[in-house]
This record gives sequence, structure tokens and C-alpha cells, in this order.
Amino acid sequence: MQDFGEISINVENHIKVEVGSATKGKSEYLPNEDNSFFNGNAAGVFDGVGGRSGGEKASRIASDYLKQVFYSEQVPDSCPAEELEDFIRQKLHGANYLVYTAKDDGEPSGATTTTLALVRTSEKGTPYVLFANVGDSRGYILRRGYLFQITVDDNDLRKAYGNGQDAMRAQDRLNRAGKFEELNEEERVFFHYRNKISQALGESQIEPSFYTSVLEEGDQIILMSDGVSDNLTTAEMEAALGSGQSPQEMAEHLVESAHKRSMEGRKVSFRSKPDDITALVLSPKIANSTNRNIAKKEVERVDKESSSEKDDAIPSYLRRGDLVRVRYKGTITRGVIKSYIAGGNNFIVSCPGKLFGLKVDRKLVEEINPPEVGQVLRGRDSREFISYLKNFHGVESSSGKFISGTELSERVKAVMEGRGDLTLIPRAGGLRQKVAELLRAGSGMFT
Repeated sequence: MQDFGEISINVENHIKVEVGSATKGKSEYLPNEDNSFFNGNAAGVFDGVGGRSGGEKASRIASDYLKQVFYSEQVPDSCPAEELEDFIRQKLHGANYLVYTAKDDGEPSGATTTTLALVRTSEKGTPYVLFANVGDSRGYILRRGYLFQITVDDNDLRKAYGNGQDAMRAQDRLNRAGKFEELNEEERVFFHYRNKISQALGESQIEPSFYTSVLEEGDQIILMSDGVSDNLTTAEMEAALGSGQSPQEMAEHLVESAHKRSMEGRKVSFRSKPDDITALVLSPKIANSTNRNIAKKEVERVDKESSSEKDDAIPSYLRRGDLVRVRYKGTITRGVIKSYIAGGNNFIVSCPGKLFGLKVDRKLVEEINPPEVGQVLRGRDSREFISYLKNFHGVESSSGKFISGTELSERVKAVMEGRGDLTLIPRAGGLRQKVAELLRAGSGMFT
């Protein structure tokens, strides 16, 4: 993998941040166990666990303490991310101690998840955000309408996969599923137990996770409790955020959408889950003339290398604008395909942490991004369609049987060779219609 290098941007040390926030309890008769704060360039979301007053108390203790930390203690605006991590780690352990010891005062026990976001500039003047996470509250970056999950939940899924890279990939599958049938058997188990977290503030020991992303002009930082991410798919969150004209409207629309889904019930949507729901939207103001000039020159350089070929001429089920996972500095992050290089054998992928994109080998991208059903349908002829199916995870038939991509490819091959009819192909996702179109077009691969 080749990248286009770090670009230092000259900005004022103190970055102005506009913020919007919204919250809604799951019931007017129960306390809202979520809390949040925003203080200058720092923000946090807290989701109490432990039931009723215990969870509300835990999230309030942690939120009040960390808000005071960022108000009263000197945190450098410009410093290495490693130093900032050490500072935040120390303060999170302090919050953990306060919640943990508060259990002994005779009131109900509780704990709380948290995700913090701190907007800072590096020593070279590059704007970045540092996320700190304990539990399953989340931090995202919204870039050009696409939502990138940055934090990884502390839950059974992460424990099962053993590292953040594979866990993020599996988590992304759960995030995008709008129907239960889109998940395989293993994913359904993880979805069912997704809220079984492995750590929270208020336990004897914690180990916070940290994530750093370089910020681009126009980026927005989203913090949320799991009441949002459990109820809405990634696409639904993007739509809700996109309907807002300001950070406040964006936060309100996101919470309202999640609350509406939470009230539908499982019979209407398998994602529906009554819960307290909280979201913060941070909009850093980082642009200046120097930033725009650098961006313009870099975009021109990328465009020179980029292919002008049309999407349907590229030998891949992936296209411009697709959201994909890529490996960057030993971790998996998400990005958007911006353009092609060398006849489609390389992609330029825009992702958090790289201002102007990564140059990535197409096969490496396909390796960790098996096709969704809509991408499988991009096959231009029978050969291509079947090759895409072989990497497809599969679908559920009308009878409830799961059919793997490999089995689907064999069924399509049989139909194209005249050894079977269209009833072999499930209707799900438009697969049967696609095979019928290939037959009508005379796209026989074996003729």
C-alpha cells in the first residue's frame, strides 16, 4: 500500500468547535441513565448501566468529574497524541475510582460506559481528534456524508475476534444490517449479545482504548450512546444526520430517528430496542486559506494519476463512492473509494487519518470487503457474476434456508448450462431477476 504522505496544516492552536446535543429517555417514568458534557474542545457521552438510579448516578459522577477536569486543569492545545493519551488515561482511571467507591454509600450500585473526544492540533499544526473509549458508547467521524465508526465496542464480539481489526469488520456487518436475514448464524448470535459489554467505569480495573484521526475541512465528530447505534443502521444514521442544517439539528434528528425506531417493537424491526438515547455532534472549524491551497494542490496531483474510465469498465464489484474497509498502519479503518488508478488495479480511498486518501491495491481491498448483494448484481456477464458470488456471504431463501455464495455460484452455473431452471435461484436481493436478465441477453459463459 502506498499513501500520499502526511500533510501539515497551519491552523490556530485553539480550534473552535460548534456543538449540538440531544437526549431522550426510554420512558417518562424512569430516569434517563445517559449523561454528556461539552467543554471547549472536549466532549463525552456516558451510558449508565446497572438499572434505574444506579446507572444514572454512575454516569453523572463520571460526567461531572471529567467535565471539571477539562474546565480546571491545563490540557495543552498543541501536543503529541501520546502525551494526551497518558493524560486522559489517568483521568479515566480517576473517574473509574470515583464510580467504583460510590457503590459503598448505601445507594444502588451502577457503572457507566463512556466515549470521549478531544479536538487538538499536533506539534506540526495538523488538526486531529483523539477518542477514548470504555464500553460500547461510540465515536464516529462524518465525512462528505459518509459515517466512519472509529471506536470499537468492548463486548463479546471483540473478545471473540481477539483484536480490533477483525472485530471492527464484524461490527460493520452488524451496523449495516437492516433485516435479520442479512446476517449469518454467527452474526445473529453476536447481534443478540451485542450489549454484553466486557468493561465499564465502576469496575475494579479498566483499560481504555484510544483512537486518533486527522481532521479534514467539513468533518464532524459524532458521539452516541448505544441507544442510537443499536436502533439505526449506518445508512439510517447517515440519512438522519444529513437532514440537519446545523450540529444541533443533526443531533436532534439522529435522536428522534433512533427513538422512533425504539418504539416500533421487534415485530416491525429486529433492531428495535427501547433505551435511553443520546448524541453529540461536534463541528470543528479548521479551514483557512493555507489549508484550502494545500488541499487544491493535493487533489490536482491525485486527479492526474486517476483513471477516467467509467465505473462499468472496472474489473471489480467495487465502485466509486462505495464504503470500504482498508488496512492502514496495522489497523482496519473505513473509507470511501474516490477514484481509480492504472485501469482500476488500484483505488484511491479517502479515510479518516489520511487527508487526501490512500493508494491501495484493488485485490487487497476486495480481500477484506466481500461483496454485498447489490454489488454482486454489478457483474456484467455470467462469468463475472459467478466470480462475485463465490466471495459473497450468502442469502436466506423464502423457506428460511441459508444459501452460501459458493452454493449460489454453483446453482447459477447449472442454470446457465441448462442443467436447472430459475427456481434454483432465490428471489432475495434481485438474484433471480439478474440471472433471468443474463439468460435473455445470451450471456452464456460456456457457449
